[in-house]
Amino acid sequence: MRFTVPIRRLKYALHPAYDMMAAFETNLVKRTGKTLEQWIEIVKRDGPPTEKERRQWLLKKHGFSTNYARYTAERAAGMGAP
Repeated sequence: MRFTVPIRRLKYALHPAYDMMAAFETNLVKRTGKTLEQWIEIVKRDGPPTEKERRQWLLKKHGFSTNYARYTAERAAGMGAP
């Protein structure tokens, strides 16, 4: 008689923040037509020097929402996920 071993589900899943960040990057392209990497280049090349000023610049000049501006400015400053 052959026994089958049931496939066990993982006990723990990734934190929901991983899905949130993946959705952010997908939605950024849908909203702006540019990837996060492209925005980081734009911010570094054309944006103000400080992260706080960059947030305001993205909000006012490019119409970003608060969270999108914050995350993009932080990534351009080298913070957050690689």
